[in-house]
Amino acid sequence: MKKIVLFFLGIAFSCCISAKDNEINPDTATRMDDSLQKVYYFYGLANNFKSNNLDLAIFYNKKALTLANKIKSPEACAITNELMGELFQKGHNLQPSINYYLISARIYENNNNQEKLADVYTKLGELYYGDNFNLEKAHTYYDKALGMAIKVGDKNKIATIYNRIGGVFFYQSNFDESLDYYLKAYDLWKSLDNQLGIARSLNNIGEIYRINNNFKLALNYYQQSLEINEKFGSARQTAVNFENIGMIKSAEGNTAQAFEYYQKSLKLYSENSFIDDKLQLQILMGKEYLKIGLLDNAYKFFREAYLSSSKNNDLAKLAESSLGLSNVLEETNKFKDALKYYKIHSQTNDSIVAKQKIDQLAIMQTNFLNDLNTKELELKENQISLYEKQQRIDTINYRFMVFVVLVIIVAAVLIVVRQRMQAKEEKLIRHKNLELQRSQQELMKTEIKSKNNDLVNFALHLIQKNNLLKHLKTDLKNLAKNTDDETSQKLRELNMHLKQSLQMEKDLEEFQQKVDRNYSDFFVKLKNAYPSLTKNEERLCAMLRLNLSSKEIAALNNTSLKAVEMSRYRLRKKCNINNNEELPNFLKNI
Repeated sequence: MKKIVLFFLGIAFSCCISAKDNEINPDTATRMDDSLQKVYYFYGLANNFKSNNLDLAIFYNKKALTLANKIKSPEACAITNELMGELFQKGHNLQPSINYYLISARIYENNNNQEKLADVYTKLGELYYGDNFNLEKAHTYYDKALGMAIKVGDKNKIATIYNRIGGVFFYQSNFDESLDYYLKAYDLWKSLDNQLGIARSLNNIGEIYRINNNFKLALNYYQQSLEINEKFGSARQTAVNFENIGMIKSAEGNTAQAFEYYQKSLKLYSENSFIDDKLQLQILMGKEYLKIGLLDNAYKFFREAYLSSSKNNDLAKLAESSLGLSNVLEETNKFKDALKYYKIHSQTNDSIVAKQKIDQLAIMQTNFLNDLNTKELELKENQISLYEKQQRIDTINYRFMVFVVLVIIVAAVLIVVRQRMQAKEEKLIRHKNLELQRSQQELMKTEIKSKNNDLVNFALHLIQKNNLLKHLKTDLKNLAKNTDDETSQKLRELNMHLKQSLQMEKDLEEFQQKVDRNYSDFFVKLKNAYPSLTKNEERLCAMLRLNLSSKEIAALNNTSLKAVEMSRYRLRKKCNINNNEELPNFLKNI
């Protein structure tokens, strides 16, 4: 209860601050202790700014997240990670958004908070659903959220998820399944007397009938939805209703009425800062004006959408608006300008495809790292269990050794005659033990040297492969200039190079695993001496200990020499190493 009260106090605090022209008193946060109160204070500020100042919201939530991790509060870590995912999602930065959502989901799962877990899964589904990014993945997360909502018996949440699953089927053009889920949501919201939910379902059902050209029935559903939304003051949904009714009027050929509804919708979007919806409507109005030949109006709306989407880095709408401008300018015989905007359209589409590929690769990597982290945790738990068993064995051994010493003392007292003989025997044993220890040390040095040589050879092998890839890139550039029969031969040669280099990432990972394994003791000592070092800096220390040059390290990691030199410089700073002392020699002495 105390945490909930503090949470709302934080939000109330932030609202008071916002009312004073967003002026923040820096002393307020300074006077607070590193406690949950301070976490919820910054969290409340981030929530307050998320609608009108995304950068400031991220700034304050990062403070909340850092402090939550510091005080190790699972609840605070969960809500701040969840909000961070939401903020990055608003900024169309999908990869970090997914990462934060997954961290939040793991904490909720560990705490068995199924209600909040359902919320996070719903947000992940919405993220994948946006711009048709990955509808299958969206459906998967919505199904997970639905299962959690059913377990906790939250009918309103169940209805919301039914509605979202209906949206997935809608964009997959599976209108029968979509209508079925919209009706399920409608029935649940009706049983709960959730008027705004009912209005949303009515609008979506109307969409199904509009797509199937049943305009009369669609208009009936839109008007029912509009009546509820106007009654309860739901600005965004009211604007959506106006826009949909406008599309029906346009399809029926009543252009004048269509634009009356579009203007009503545009006014609501503008007054309430619904930027994405406003952009989409401006593009739609531009298309409508272009269709009826009002080119000046069409240009105006496409141009406004183009400038706004550029400012907000909305690539999808930038591509649409630039294509619209190209079409308008082509109609007015301004072919040079039309070509300019068409090129922007093509480049933006290419950027969208490239970004989606990068996001999908990054997501695959995130899933892999999550699986790896899970396995590492299991391994650590096993190591702890083994350590406890070893402690018990050591205790037994210690007691046994005490017993043996007592027996030796008693025997020494009783058998005085054999003291000298026993002393000589013990001296001989100690001498042999020293020899054995020296032999073992020599053997260990030989093994370490052998392992180091193996790592150096392995690293040189990877460096050679990196150089091969660079050579391959040069060949590709030269190949683009060839237009004769040599191109076919050159392609075959490059394919051979590619086949030889396909396993490079696997080899690099194997090299890093060997370094981690062979230098485990060194890493422990290094971590104890310099706990602030990152994993990459620890591996850099190991490569320097192998006497690899900066150039070799850069080639090995496929990075620039300057980046390696900067890493070495930061390493010196962190370890407080004198400039006159060689870095490899310093590391060998650890």
